[in-house]
Amino acid sequence: MSSLVCFPFKEEDIVVVARNIECAASHPSVSGVLCVGFSKGETWHAIQAAKPEIEHSTGKPIFLLQMRRIGTSLRPGKGDGMNTALAYFLDNPQYKRLHFYDSDIVSFSSSWISKAEKEADLDYDVVRHYFPRSSTDAMITWLVSKIGFVLLWPSSVLPAIEQPLGGEFLMSRKAAEILFANPRVRDQSDWGIDTLYTFAMAQEGLRMAEVYVPEGKVHKLYGGLQDLKTMLVECFGAVQSLKSREGGSTQDRASHVACA
Repeated sequence: MSSLVCFPFKEEDIVVVARNIECAASHPSVSGVLCVGFSKGETWHAIQAAKPEIEHSTGKPIFLLQMRRIGTSLRPGKGDGMNTALAYFLDNPQYKRLHFYDSDIVSFSSSWISKAEKEADLDYDVVRHYFPRSSTDAMITWLVSKIGFVLLWPSSVLPAIEQPLGGEFLMSRKAAEILFANPRVRDQSDWGIDTLYTFAMAQEGLRMAEVYVPEGKVHKLYGGLQDLKTMLVECFGAVQSLKSREGGSTQDRASHVACA
């Protein structure tokens, strides 16, 4: 199976980013690695400089792409980056699966890819990673998105998803086509993209599995409460925007999620 791994990035610790890129490219199920940058800053140029050596050592191509402005009504951000990767994946049919991982994860390893690939082999459309509960940004998952999903769609699969704001998952080509065809998903250019992806996956009845990563998602801490405030507001706004939209179809169609 030919998979593409995507690392969205802004300004990161290049040692961590380069290690993660090489780790992904070295995996036997991976045929290419896509790095989608918010801008052409220091991290962009550092990845560009590291590319030849990683490609030589792994024999896999590393693609460096600046994110496109796909959404129009919200600020440019993570959503535009992930949707840029979706568009690239759909334009390159040689890849059958797409993985997303945050670029700054210190605890990332090849086992994350292996676990997702193993579940995808069982014909799941989406395989999501979940982790031990974190005391920082994961609080937004537990206090905003999970509560919102429970209150608004209690009979759907949404409350059962362990990490609804998780940015680490695999999707099939079918799932990518469905998500990118959704105008609300394409327009969610900010932090709310994880909420919209999760909602659309459930609404469309995609078969989802979750895999547990016991070492946890260790990554850089946010600079201050202001960073988390922006994320909180945008994630809350994304849930709120879904409140009166097609909740019934989500309850009726989202019926299956497996945990491994």
